[in-house]
Amino acid sequence: MGTNALCSSLCRLPSRPIFHFLPKSLRVEIAEESNKYRSQCNHSMAMDQYKRIQLAQQKDHSISGPTLESIEERLHRHRPFQPHEFVYFIGLHVTRALSPMRDGIAKHWVSCEDDALPRGTWSCFMKRSRYVELVRFLHFADNPTNVGPHDKAWEIRPILQVGETTFRRAYRLGRAISFDKGMVPNKAASTHYERTTRINQFFLTSCAKTAYCTRHTVAKQKRQKPLDQQLWCAIFPVKRLIVTDNYYSSVALSLMLLTMGLYHVGSMRANRLGWCKSIHYTQKNARRIFQEERIELLRLLITQNLPVNMLATSVLRTENDGSRSVPCPIVVTEYLSGMGSVDTMTKFDFDAILFKKPVALRNITCNCFSDWLIWPW
Repeated sequence: MGTNALCSSLCRLPSRPIFHFLPKSLRVEIAEESNKYRSQCNHSMAMDQYKRIQLAQQKDHSISGPTLESIEERLHRHRPFQPHEFVYFIGLHVTRALSPMRDGIAKHWVSCEDDALPRGTWSCFMKRSRYVELVRFLHFADNPTNVGPHDKAWEIRPILQVGETTFRRAYRLGRAISFDKGMVPNKAASTHYERTTRINQFFLTSCAKTAYCTRHTVAKQKRQKPLDQQLWCAIFPVKRLIVTDNYYSSVALSLMLLTMGLYHVGSMRANRLGWCKSIHYTQKNARRIFQEERIELLRLLITQNLPVNMLATSVLRTENDGSRSVPCPIVVTEYLSGMGSVDTMTKFDFDAILFKKPVALRNITCNCFSDWLIWPW
């Protein structure tokens, strides 16, 4: 679970996922935006070259150079970028990650061997001057006149949009779904602290096996369905297992999910309404498992180092002889595996990834190619 037939077929060859998550339409758009940015920079580059020529002529009057118009005309005759060049660009960087040159990236274009070091092979795919030009003018979106104060990732917005679309096509939620809260990381470069305000906390829904998170936005309208019905129709069209921690678990939630065709397992606080008061733990008792069975619910108290209250629905299993057994270890296993996926997404997706930019651009926090359920408290 977690991937569909499309993603499984893409994983057979290493090059297929690149063409799926980087489709031709995106490559064409990147080439157009890069060519547009190159045309916008022609005048400023011509002015810089003309000023350098004037400074050289002031030191030596015998030096002759081209005029500003001729420099601009020469820059406008550049060879435009093609979409396939960006595939070569990504492939070259993959090869650099597999076999890096410690002396610098220029060593990949070396034409002769240096003792035991082999010669570079990048010249067979892209010339060094073309690579430098591509890196200099690589652009994903046109420079807007008025950038919104909240859209700090406008430079890579097309990449994020295509990434969300392709991930939805290739991935799906598995049988078990974890439900927990996430937190937006602090973007300060010097002071790091955990944000505790509710405006920076979100609901997070992820697959318990692949740790893939889904994203669902609830439309705010005057006449709309309740929140639980919207989530059920949008995310949970089939029967699944919901895993929650003790902050969300309750008897009322388990019964409501059971009526919606969803099974539930999670840890629970003993002071919640509906919890059986006869299940209690004292230090005089030995380490064991207390349980109480009902038709719909199973309530456990597992004691190891600390007591943990567990709540689950529909865990009764009917044997061939008519007897029924309750797989208590399965409840604990499902809970640990489900909550572990949320911790994985919290580690990889909600850690701040600071891309150091010039002072004018500030620090931009970019979480690329990730899909999560965001619902403000």
